[in-house]
Amino acid sequence: MRKHESIDWYATPLYYDIVFEEDTTREGDFIEQWRDHYHPMDIYVDAAGGIHVTDQVPRLSRLDGHGALVGRCKPVPVGAHGIWGDSSGNLFLAEVAPIDRVTRLAPMPRDR
Repeated sequence: MRKHESIDWYATPLYYDIVFEEDTTREGDFIEQWRDHYHPMDIYVDAAGGIHVTDQVPRLSRLDGHGALVGRCKPVPVGAHGIWGDSSGNLFLAEVAPIDRVTRLAPMPRDR
């Protein structure tokens, strides 16, 4: 393949060329794919290894460290284009127009 050649990624589902720098030949291997996310927008991995994915349904999915679905909810009306968390377990979802806000999701107490 020539440098900067256009690639049809859908025609190569099992292997992708990954360019790290312009003058390198290092490549990456395709490891696995996690399906059932409609246009994923952002991903956040918390300190416990939980994986949080926002998509355009809109919904928030929580996966375990192996990619298995743990739970799913619709915490915002439009869809979060960004997600982050803090050391207290709060998740922050960045919503776009027409909402234009950041929503904080606080963890529920463990004794419930």
